[in-house]
Amino acid sequence: MRDEANPYIELVNDPPAAMLAAILEGEEPESYDAIVDRLEETGCEVVEIASSEHAFPWMLEAKHPDGSALLAPGGSPEPLVSHASSPELRAAVEAATWTLTASAPLGEEPLDGYQSLMRLLYAAAPDAVGYADTDSLTVHPYERIADLASSTVPPSPKILFQVHAVFDDEGDDDTPVWMHTHGLHRCGSIELDVVGVPRCDAELYYQVINTAATMMIEYGPPPPDDPFTVARGLDVVWLPWEDSMAHVDDRALGGPDDRDDEDHTTVRGVLFVPGRGMLGGRKYKSLTAARSTLADNPVFWVSGLETDRMSALAKVRFDRLRALFDRYGAETEEWHFVVKLGYEVDGDEEEVGREHLWFEVHGVDGDEVDGTLLNQPHNIARMSEGQRARHDIARLSDWTVYSPHGAFTADTIGTLEAILEETA
Repeated sequence: MRDEANPYIELVNDPPAAMLAAILEGEEPESYDAIVDRLEETGCEVVEIASSEHAFPWMLEAKHPDGSALLAPGGSPEPLVSHASSPELRAAVEAATWTLTASAPLGEEPLDGYQSLMRLLYAAAPDAVGYADTDSLTVHPYERIADLASSTVPPSPKILFQVHAVFDDEGDDDTPVWMHTHGLHRCGSIELDVVGVPRCDAELYYQVINTAATMMIEYGPPPPDDPFTVARGLDVVWLPWEDSMAHVDDRALGGPDDRDDEDHTTVRGVLFVPGRGMLGGRKYKSLTAARSTLADNPVFWVSGLETDRMSALAKVRFDRLRALFDRYGAETEEWHFVVKLGYEVDGDEEEVGREHLWFEVHGVDGDEVDGTLLNQPHNIARMSEGQRARHDIARLSDWTVYSPHGAFTADTIGTLEAILEETA
């Protein structure tokens, strides 16, 4: 294997700055005076950078207790249209005329750094139609960023990256798909790829790449060829993408011919299932080797920090689920409300270890939910799938609302509320 030490160390020790953009309407970019006033109202010290040092009409440095960021007007948001997540958001981005960009390193705690930078951008441009994350190629609706800016709880690690899937539109369900991330480099991590898996099972492998990405955000990437556990009974390894090509079908998407730009040829790792060859050496198997394990709905790794974050946000915003349940819970079969609750596993006398289980909500009464257990516990003999009972909301660790408009979590509930307000 070729030496990956230099780019790996450089990336971990000196990740690139994050770049975010507010997407704005108006005939021309707003003067910086109004933006300066809004930033100073939040306690920022704002310094104008001399025009001879950059090519923008103006550039500002906003210094705040957590660091500083550079802000400058950008060009047309037209290239961002395709990254908007809904027809309404795409139309709003298409009608916009300019952007306000903000950039800064995310620091040792990428989630906190991201929230801080997005708060700053939201304060500078509170009337944006949307906010673009140009590193992960994502456009967030206004409501989600308004929620993020006002929240005392950091966002999900999933906001830091996006998984793209590339496949032949004319192929069948078995056509190979190339899945790859954008956005992890600024977190001091490699970007991740999954190559040569069938499109019909893409959701199974998405869970693997998503879990591996969140692990690397929190702990940094392990060395190449060093197995790590992403789910119960499933270890994976990563290889630098150039070295991985020797272990990938030549016909699979994601080969050298498909990587025609820097975004897809920098420090990237392809995920494999590790195995042993006939002579005892390492063998690298496609993730398809783990299909049966993944189809059996294994318990995926979630860090203690992420569990605590999800639980805190779910509890802070539970009243918003309760309000939607009161309005739609018994009204139509198109709406379903599920909560995740943590219960002590068998044999844990100190009640430290918990298994987090999903329940269908039938009612909410005070500090309790009436729910039916949706999955069979692995280590709790006293509970079984299909049981219905009342449960204390103090056990809450996550929730999801399934609606005619899609599925929404505590992180994204503001988007659903905005849709309902617009269609009322």
